[in-house]
Amino acid sequence: TIDSATLKSRKMLEEIMKYEALILTHDSSIRFLQEIYNSNNQKIVNLKEKVAQLEAQCQEPCKDTVQIHDITGKDCQDIANKGAKQSGLYFIKPLKANQQFLVYCEIDGSGNGWTVFQKRLDG
Repeated sequence: TIDSATLKSRKMLEEIMKYEALILTHDSSIRFLQEIYNSNNQKIVNLKEKVAQLEAQCQEPCKDTVQIHDITGKDCQDIANKGAKQSGLYFIKPLKANQQFLVYCEIDGSGNGWTVFQKRLDG
């Protein structure tokens, strides 16, 4: 009958509308995931470039930027007395030492030289 055909048509139309809404939702999800995928791909490209830069940098020998001052003495005060004005690394040779060794001298604004000792527990 016409009523049952109309009812079937209405149900089919509701099903079609439900599937269309589902398709639109999936399309939106696909676009969102595609954007994430593209963003992640770009991040991977950037990371690969950074890795290549770091690998190239690691091929070059490391440069030591520590400055060891030329003035030497029996201790840091002796070095300060000889004109050193800047704290840093100096070689000292105390009176009873067999050879000179490297130390950090703290030289203050008054011309006092202090030898800095560090007790290490890890070697």
